[in-house]
Amino acid sequence: MTPCTQDEADIEESWSFEAPLSDARKVLEGWDPVVQKILDYTPSPLIDWKLVYRDPLPTWISARRRIALIGDSAHPFLPTSIQGASQAMEDGATIAVCLSRAQQYQQQQHQLSQSQSQSHVNNNNNNKKKEEEEEEKMNDGVQEAVATFEAIRYERVRSAQKTGEQTRDIWHKADFSAAKKDPQSLRLRREAWLLDFDAETYAEAHYEATAALLRDNPLADTAEARKLHIPEGREGYLEYNAEGEKTVDDDDAVARTAVEAVMA
Repeated sequence: MTPCTQDEADIEESWSFEAPLSDARKVLEGWDPVVQKILDYTPSPLIDWKLVYRDPLPTWISARRRIALIGDSAHPFLPTSIQGASQAMEDGATIAVCLSRAQQYQQQQHQLSQSQSQSHVNNNNNNKKKEEEEEEKMNDGVQEAVATFEAIRYERVRSAQKTGEQTRDIWHKADFSAAKKDPQSLRLRREAWLLDFDAETYAEAHYEATAALLRDNPLADTAEARKLHIPEGREGYLEYNAEGEKTVDDDDAVARTAVEAVMA
């Protein structure tokens, strides 16, 4: 049995916290006698499993653009987002496209450079030297791919993370008197910008424009390139404005229409 209660306190780093059985008795006071009987047979201490989240990391990639974090290692999700696994798979699809496209670009540049070099050589020795120089200049495209991957994914993932925080607040801070009058206020929001999305197709379509911004300085911050990929739900659900507060009912109608488009 896993009772769920509202708890807004911050916690220290730990894989698990213990709590006395008396805490559960307080939370479940007045519940069905069957629940009380279960507590009678429950050993103490209990596991206090808190639903917590982290602020987004400033970057998921190493300074030399050779290592990238993906999935929960880069962006942990609350269970209320229902997006942790799917966003990890989107990461995988995106970085695969980026690695492939970066390699293609490097091969094209290398072939172009070789062609230009051959047209200007005067002898075989000079030609060989040029080829060796070009080989040294050529890289495997990993740095470009890693930087472009982060730029394409960062803002979408950040917005998806926000939906988990918002759903948690909707459910855990619910006004049940108001909810009886408007049951839809407690619905699980499932908006088109979040669900109706093909990560592989998106990465293919937007790779070149994003990589072009990063090529002049591949080790620079990806912040400017990220701006190309701010999703429609830039602060989570469309019902919320930039300050994270609920907007007017007109925006709610837009959000519901988006949900219906996905679910149809």
